[in-house]
Amino acid sequence: MIESRLTVSDGTSIAVRTVAPTGEARGIVHILHGMAEHGRRYDRLAGDLAASGWVAVSHDHRGHGDTTGTPLGHIADSGGWDLLLSDTLAVGAQARAEHPGIPYVLLGHSMGSVVARSLAIDHSEAIDGLVLLGTAADPGTVQRRGGLALARLLTRVLGPRRPSTIMDRLTFGSFNAPFEGRTRFDWLSVDPDAVDGYVADPRCGFVCSNAFFVDLLTGTGRVTDRSNAARIRADLPVLLASGDQDPVGGQGTGVSDTAAMYRRAGLRDVTTRLYTGARHDLIAGPDYDVVLGDVRAWLDAHVPTTPASPIAPVIPLRPDDKG
Repeated sequence: MIESRLTVSDGTSIAVRTVAPTGEARGIVHILHGMAEHGRRYDRLAGDLAASGWVAVSHDHRGHGDTTGTPLGHIADSGGWDLLLSDTLAVGAQARAEHPGIPYVLLGHSMGSVVARSLAIDHSEAIDGLVLLGTAADPGTVQRRGGLALARLLTRVLGPRRPSTIMDRLTFGSFNAPFEGRTRFDWLSVDPDAVDGYVADPRCGFVCSNAFFVDLLTGTGRVTDRSNAARIRADLPVLLASGDQDPVGGQGTGVSDTAAMYRRAGLRDVTTRLYTGARHDLIAGPDYDVVLGDVRAWLDAHVPTTPASPIAPVIPLRPDDKG
């Protein structure tokens, strides 16, 4: 495991972790973690992917883990979603420069899967595969726009950096209802040890800022727009994997709907895996070995052996969507 830092154009220092195989590398898998967690939670996955011949790269998003510049749970006072995308693109460009001539795959969990889906809209020509774990269901236009309007109001009235207990409750308050309720986070996994590890980690489970929810809902709006899906190249291979009890993915229905949206948009290689009884965090759950095997098999079968176009070092930023 090599730990490094990448300083991007605005001075933010991005924490990066890389595990390379001992022999020739088959490709790069860039791991994007979820909301209110950090990249170190994926060290086991990174090591197992490296053992299978893949360079595994992960980084901490702004407002998460060891990346500096903002407090936990806050990306930026404004325009944070585009900053997440530009950070990811910069880390990906560095990884491809250090390991040239091999395919590049984005693997995102939860919020990280939304980042990956957003990048695929404008940069699918530079991505050789898309693995989406625990991706979010479309909450619907009315709910999404209403949430975005509320988050913007709270940002304006209470400030962008204020932890948003209101948005946190509205977004996640119902997730635990079908489960034991032993902790606030039983919806993450059927494994109590995995849940307890998350709860005990001071860099997990924090309440994110008002502006963070503006950013998250902005990104969600982009990736659930069918016209944006149509901009992804038709031959990009996509794997969607989720627990069929995951409330983030609508107990599997939202994941299946996302796969159907991609197919209707013209994507020809879309695979869905729903794991019976599994919840949100497949990497921390008891199905890990099965999920790992499925991801490895999918990578070998669907990712080409030669890379697509080189990834651009900087993503063109655009103004926040107005919802």
